[in-house]
Amino acid sequence: MQIIKPMKKVFVLLAIIPILLFCVLSCKKNSCNQLELANLKFTPDDTTINPYSGKEILVYKDFIGDSIVFLKGKRETYSFTHYKISIEDANEYHQGCRGDYYTDETNKTNFYTIAGSVVPYLGIEIGFNFPSNDTHSDKYILLQFWPDNTNSGFYGYYLFKNDSLFNYSKKIDTIVSYHKQIQIGTRNFTNIYELYSHNQNTNNQEWFSIAYYSLKEGLCGFRSNSGKIWYLKK
Repeated sequence: MQIIKPMKKVFVLLAIIPILLFCVLSCKKNSCNQLELANLKFTPDDTTINPYSGKEILVYKDFIGDSIVFLKGKRETYSFTHYKISIEDANEYHQGCRGDYYTDETNKTNFYTIAGSVVPYLGIEIGFNFPSNDTHSDKYILLQFWPDNTNSGFYGYYLFKNDSLFNYSKKIDTIVSYHKQIQIGTRNFTNIYELYSHNQNTNNQEWFSIAYYSLKEGLCGFRSNSGKIWYLKK
């Protein structure tokens, strides 16, 4: 049996201490404390705020018989993870640790006139507004469409809950009125939200300022700021 003399014990301890310090510092350096703040997912009732499956063909008429057609629709749900710290700052200042995070879903429906075309375009998106100070979140619906290539379009951002739409106080888009019954073009509709959107392109003075939206039929019609009306054909 080998006996380590006192002097040798000192040398052994001196050799071990740097290794222990390195291990402790490495563990501390590589530690990443993260907290999942929320995992936000849509319920089946949430998704009914957008009535489209994405497979519809939508035809809109004006009073003189011209048509706008949206087709080749597609509806998808995406999931995103949002971190408190950007990946660049995490790598430079936090040893790759991105901090607390939350995950949420976004559901989108896009309609185009033909594959690869930019206009006409109709898009409906629903998602979550997640605040940083608590776990409460609002759900939003974004309605946007461009019927032609003149840059005249509609871009409206609203909140929803259950089967109702609400104004989003941080946006200037507004719900003008809720109509139990309304005639749009030659058709009568029930339970219609009249939605206002401001001009997104100030270089174009002709834009679509009003959209008529139904939770059952979707976009039922729209009106330009000059008064021209388009309505959904049966």
